[in-house]
Amino acid sequence: MIVQQSPHVVSRRIGSSWVLLEKNRKYLRQLNQTAGDIWQRTKKPVVIDRLISQIATKYGIPVSQAEHDVRDFVTQYIRDGLLIRVNS
Repeated sequence: MIVQQSPHVVSRRIGSSWVLLEKNRKYLRQLNQTAGDIWQRTKKPVVIDRLISQIATKYGIPVSQAEHDVRDFVTQYIRDGLLIRVNS
């Protein structure tokens, strides 16, 4: 699966965290550093498996843990309309 940020979300990095403004819902969401890193990597279309590998490598965690964390993030953010699926 390939995903990227929805064009309906504005994001800004503030210090080591990210703040997302959902235009259609008019509220803010603050991300911790790891979630912000995942978010930043979805600015352009990215294959989920590549994203998992990048996160595992950057944070020195097992691929299985990165897979769980990234897939949970992606699933929730697609459901909330913050990420969109891109046709390959």
